[in-house]
Amino acid sequence: MQDSVKKFLLFILVCSSLALSAQPILFDSKMSIDSDSLRFTFNLYNIPSGSKIVLSLKSGNDNSMVYKDINKDIITEQNRTITIPLQDIDEYRFYLSSNDLLYSEMVYVPAGRYNFERKEKLVEQISLNAFYISKYEVSNEQFKQFIMADGYDSENKWLIDKGLMKDPNIGWFYQGLKRITKPLQWNYNKEPWYIDASLNRPSDPVTGVTWFEINAFCNTMNVSLPSNSQIEMLFPTSIANPIQKEVSSRTRDIISGVSEWTLTGTPPASSSCGGCNEMICLQNSEEIESQYPIEKFKCPLYRNSSLGFRYVINK
Repeated sequence: MQDSVKKFLLFILVCSSLALSAQPILFDSKMSIDSDSLRFTFNLYNIPSGSKIVLSLKSGNDNSMVYKDINKDIITEQNRTITIPLQDIDEYRFYLSSNDLLYSEMVYVPAGRYNFERKEKLVEQISLNAFYISKYEVSNEQFKQFIMADGYDSENKWLIDKGLMKDPNIGWFYQGLKRITKPLQWNYNKEPWYIDASLNRPSDPVTGVTWFEINAFCNTMNVSLPSNSQIEMLFPTSIANPIQKEVSSRTRDIISGVSEWTLTGTPPASSSCGGCNEMICLQNSEEIESQYPIEKFKCPLYRNSSLGFRYVINK
């Protein structure tokens, strides 16, 4: 009897722990036009109380943000709607504001076998578990929220998972040694801080960040960088299967010229210099005519004004 009680309590503890670690997810947004309004629908999952929807509207060079409290816009348990007056917009983006952090809109990728085309024109199939991936690269405004949440001042946020590098504290060491306190081109003496960046609108991709910085960002958000295969499957090729093509059409800016860091790198036993392991970023240049992303191994301290990232939530 006591063993049964212990097992039951352990089960409750595990379930509680999973519930606490589950991440809020906003996905499947759609826009339609009524007679005098714009209607946005979207799905939500595991949303903490007090969360807010952030709707970012782009019209020409303008980029304004409209905040809506989701608790006032619930239609059903899983479907939500926001209606605003009819207006001309070039683009819209949804974010979820929760616990003073901005979460991206996500795209669901079902488990399956996906086709990859290699440089030698060989076709390879790789099995992937189901996951959500951010629809856009992480934005300037999202990274600003990470900084305001003491992202550069909390050592535990800079820890590196086992299997990536020998020393889990190597990122924190270099953060102090190199005095890394903000992305490349950012200036704390100006508003907004990213006004001097090459991409300087709130919803533009944050760039000029080292792999260590984005690892700390993902730790803060309790999400993960995508593996090489997870992000590579978003690039459409002639041999992509229907699911790949559909998912690729729903992700944005994947071929905008912004290259992206991944979670994949060299094995920990082969650290290249100073205890670091080189990590893969997928070079994604419009100037290079190819149907596949180009893999580049870079030192995790590497920064570039056209190198950003997105994140995943694994199921």
